[in-house]
Amino acid sequence: TSQIIALTQDQVAVLSPMQIKAMTTTQIENLESMDILALQPATFAAITSTVFSKLNSAAFSVMLPEQIKRITTNQIVSMSKDQLNQLGIEQVIELSGTQIASLSADQVAALTTTAIHNLNPRVVGKLNITKLNESGISAIGNDSILYLSTNQISKLQSSQIAALTSSQIAGMTTKIFSALDKNIISKLNTSAVQSITTAQLNALVASSQLEALTQAQVNKLDPEVIDWLNNTKSYITLTSKTGT
Repeated sequence: TSQIIALTQDQVAVLSPMQIKAMTTTQIENLESMDILALQPATFAAITSTVFSKLNSAAFSVMLPEQIKRITTNQIVSMSKDQLNQLGIEQVIELSGTQIASLSADQVAALTTTAIHNLNPRVVGKLNITKLNESGISAIGNDSILYLSTNQISKLQSSQIAALTSSQIAGMTTKIFSALDKNIISKLNTSAVQSITTAQLNALVASSQLEALTQAQVNKLDPEVIDWLNNTKSYITLTSKTGT
């Protein structure tokens, strides 16, 4: 252990994958943050999954993109909540879809709202969003909404539906929007309802989900959307611009 602590960053930088793989849990625990950053990407990737969770958590907040990219599936599955909590903007943007898909339910729940918001939009479709709390759902970036699958959206619970923001609703394709569970679509926040477009409502009509909206939600629809429903779809019972 004392020998590990005594290693300089230059010495750590030349450690081979075989040498790092042979390190014990105690030795891995004694690597300081700057030592970890000094590891070559290939050497970093050679750390066994049984000791990966023992790496200094603070190192993950400043970890190099090249190292993040080399985290293996077995390593990411073993990451602790403290390690995941430390991931910053520059780190999470480098996570791949395969890495994201490997996260357990508890690990997904451990992601910070900053991390969720800054994930590469193209990998969000691999994230188990059903395990996010309300803040986590609201943190999903507007650009990321486009990459969610109908399967992901259809499995959201009432409290998660209620956490969707107006900008997230506005960013949904008609296919994604119509995948919202008709049994809980009434939980959409009334402020978010204002962003519903005629195209999205048309998708609800096609899937017989329009009736699932509450009168309070209908009251918040854009007046032009309401007119479209009245004039085009003959939903004469819906609220007019004046709310009558």
